Parts: sequence; structure tokens; C-alpha cells
Amino acid sequence: MIRLTTAHYYTPSGRCIQKPYEKGHKEDYEKDMENRYNHGELTSIDSIHLDSTKVYRTLREGRIVYGGGGIMPDHFVPLDTTKVTPFFSKLRRTDVIVNEVLRFIDVHRQDIRKQYPTFADFKEKFEVPQSLIDTIVAKAKTDKKLEPKDSDELKRTMPDLRYNLKAQIAYNLWDRNEYSRFANERNDIVKRALELLQNPS
Repeated sequence: MIRLTTAHYYTPSGRCIQKPYEKGHKEDYEKDMENRYNHGELTSIDSIHLDSTKVYRTLREGRIVYGGGGIMPDHFVPLDTTKVTPFFSKLRRTDVIVNEVLRFIDVHRQDIRKQYPTFADFKEKFEVPQSLIDTIVAKAKTDKKLEPKDSDELKRTMPDLRYNLKAQIAYNLWDRNEYSRFANERNDIVKRALELLQNPS
């Protein structure tokens, strides 16, 4: 079963939250995120060009906001491209992590749930086994011809790989809520939003 939404959604001020699509420009639409990254819009606010022809005012405060390509947030959080290694970035784009986590869960689900009956127990005490990490690194090399540049890059990849694997395991043992609670602890956008909500200006 598939539930497909074809409607456009608008904010109370009249802004459409979807990026406009022009017939015949499918490639531009599909590569929007890649193009924005290459243009610097995800890393530098100075690279973002707002559409001055699509100006709106919020209903309550009357603030000027812009449309024409999704919604520009009030607070910009730049993407930190130095956080992850090139090896880990490429590894995440393969199916190796997902497939190996599923195999791991199929074998160890009952044991893990017995040892960590609550998500709080799992979050505090569970350690990703080195055997799972070794399998993923080996599979990436044999199946995808993907490996770290050197031992230093592999070492720098380990913390992020372990964290990602623990999040994936949590998702398969519990649900999306637990996955999000764990994964978002390292999400700069979520952390910034929480700061703003706790200390509104």
C-alpha cells in the first residue's frame, strides 16, 4: 500500500512549503539538494539568495518572510562538513549498514531485549559489538570497493559509525521515536531549536 500526497501545503501567510516544480525540469528538481550544497547554501548563509518577488508577511507579527523555494528558517544552522570522514559519508550512502544491522538484529533481538528491557537501559548501557563493525568495514571493501584512505581515517570514522549503528539498532528494536531521541542528540539543528525554545529572545 502507498499513500501519496499530491496537494500543496501553505502557511497561514500564504507561503507554499514545497519547492516549485516546472514541467520539463525534472533533473533540476531532483538535484536541488546537491546543487544547493555545491553552491554553498547549506554551509554559508551569505550564499543564500532569497526571491524578492515572493514576499509575505506573517499574520501575527507582520514579519517579512520569503517564498519561492521552500521556507528559509528564521535561524540558520550551517552544515558542518568537517564532522564526518569521507569514508563514513560514502558508507552511509550504501546499503551495507542497513543490511548488516538487520542481520545482526535477526540473530540477537531476543538477547538484547532481555538484557536491556527498556530503551533507557539500552541507551545507557548497550555497546555496539566490534564484530558488527568489523563485518561492515569488510563488506564495504569486498562488496562496494570502499575503504578508508588510511588507518587514521578509519580511527576517526569509528565514533560516528558506532553512534549510527546504535541508532539503527534502536530503531529496529523499538521504533522511530526512540531512534529520533537518540540520533537527534547529535543533530545541530535540533540542539539549536531547543536552545531557542528554552531561551526565547
